Amino acid sequence: MASGFVTVVDIRPDDTCKILRDNDAADIKETIDPRPDNVSRAASASYKPGQKLVLMEQGVLVDAVVEEWLGARRGSRHRLRLSLKGDAVTKAADALVKRLAGKKRLPGEKGKMTIEMDLNELNHAKLLFATGTKYEDARSSYLEKFCPKYANITDEATLMQLQVADQRVSVRAKVLEVAEAPVAVKPGMPPPPPAAPTENEKVEKVAPIVDPGVSAISLVNGLLANPEAVNSSQKPHVVWPRGRTEHDMLQAQLLHMLGTTLRKGEIRLVPLMLTMSRIAEMVQDESKRAPPRDMIIKAVEVDFPSASEMLRQAMELRALVFVAEVRNETDLIGFTPAVLEEILGCRLILVFSGVSPTSKLMPSVLLGRTKSMEIASIGLFFNDTPLVSRNAKELLRRMQAGVADVNDAKALHYGIISGLHLSASELGRDVLQILQDLLGHSGCLLTRLDLSYTQVDGYPLVQAIKSSKTLTSLDVRFVPRFEDLYENLGEILLQPNRTCRLCYMRCDAFDLLEGEKSLSLRERVLDKGAPRLLAGLLQHNTVLQDLDLSATDLDSEGATAIMQAMQVNTVLKTLQLTFNPRLDDECRAALRILADKWRSGKDQFLTF
Repeated sequence: MASGFVTVVDIRPDDTCKILRDNDAADIKETIDPRPDNVSRAASASYKPGQKLVLMEQGVLVDAVVEEWLGARRGSRHRLRLSLKGDAVTKAADALVKRLAGKKRLPGEKGKMTIEMDLNELNHAKLLFATGTKYEDARSSYLEKFCPKYANITDEATLMQLQVADQRVSVRAKVLEVAEAPVAVKPGMPPPPPAAPTENEKVEKVAPIVDPGVSAISLVNGLLANPEAVNSSQKPHVVWPRGRTEHDMLQAQLLHMLGTTLRKGEIRLVPLMLTMSRIAEMVQDESKRAPPRDMIIKAVEVDFPSASEMLRQAMELRALVFVAEVRNETDLIGFTPAVLEEILGCRLILVFSGVSPTSKLMPSVLLGRTKSMEIASIGLFFNDTPLVSRNAKELLRRMQAGVADVNDAKALHYGIISGLHLSASELGRDVLQILQDLLGHSGCLLTRLDLSYTQVDGYPLVQAIKSSKTLTSLDVRFVPRFEDLYENLGEILLQPNRTCRLCYMRCDAFDLLEGEKSLSLRERVLDKGAPRLLAGLLQHNTVLQDLDLSATDLDSEGATAIMQAMQVNTVLKTLQLTFNPRLDDECRAALRILADKWRSGKDQFLTF
């Protein structure tokens, strides 16, 4: 049975029902067998003449006034008079009439339209403003103030202001540790002995594969999908940061992304930051206790005093997107059954820190109706705020402490940094020594490193890269004399028992970017050692499919290195080496053998 709102018009002796679908053009009665798993009761609207409503059609709000409710036998069908002000509203109203029944306009005053429509939770709300346009103006004004509030965040180690839009937070599923129920023991009897390990448990445990997670922005995208529905098709998420800094960064990223997306786009939803400590305070104080919607509005008024009326209208429209935060156990008092029912019926992400899932105050219904996540990694971008040497050292020391001691509260989130961008920062030899120790640590998660436009000493940097088991992407554009080390780094990457897994790089010779499937260096003369460096990168690159090195002044040594990489790389499909006169006869003979081998496979092509 297709989903949607219906009206029961007859109950048959066998308990099946005759129904009419809301706003069905043909008004054809259907027979269904209602069960708890395929139907749920919905409120039936019945308004008096003169009631102002707002209808939602194609992302546009259309003002309407009730002329008549057509009676209980017609369910929630009303005759409505639409106000047509503006081309967008008129276009939406015409589309509404066409979708409802394909009927022509009923007679009405100039600039108005009369229609008959089944009202339900999805398609209308009471209008609290004079017009829908005034509500839209209030919503736009709210978003203009909302976005700057969450645009920046302070880094704890360097005390620098970072732009939230530049930072990266990845999340992954979290398995909650729930306390096991104690085994019942009869009085006077000893507790049962622990169960003997099974054969599978006796086998040495293999280290689990670490889930890199997905961008926290994907949670926002899920919330905003299908904006015309009452709530998101995405199950509400609870994210469990490990400390205050992780909490602040995740929360700012979610709110900033919501604000900027909803301000610029056509989605008419409203983001809302809900601090549960304020709700808990009102719940505990009888003089402040109120219906859940009123308490939510009061909690938000602290930050946005003039937004209360707009938020009430957004609640009526079911257009709110909640990011609710809990920072300690007493905040859980705010989750009364009524508050839970209000927010769980909306688009919702919860951010919980300073509280355990096993807390006695944790509502069981909350965990049962949400999906738990944790922060997997963080990317820090200092590109717009270059660091001085002192700040860079403090940052890397925090990262060292984070990977070495997972219980260091001040370094918790620095231990899960996977991307670090230090463009134009001051990086002396002492900083590079800390970086080398960090990259060589088994717990380091750093995969992306940007040192472009720095005065970093190249040789210690290459030694630091050599010791890394996780680094996959490096940016060293405009680093003085780094081109002298291309061959050295390429030799390290081409070693058979190499530790380094570097496969993406931006340098003055070329840009081999993450996710890039094609790279053309045609007619670009490559520096000495650059072909060998490129060959080393190809050893671990599993994305690049097309490589054009035509007319790059490639010599036999560089071509031989490329052929060596091709013994490991099975992803590259097309390799062009034409117009390189420095290739000697021996090298061309080897290329001919490789070309014949590729041609026999029918999916790889080499030209030279």
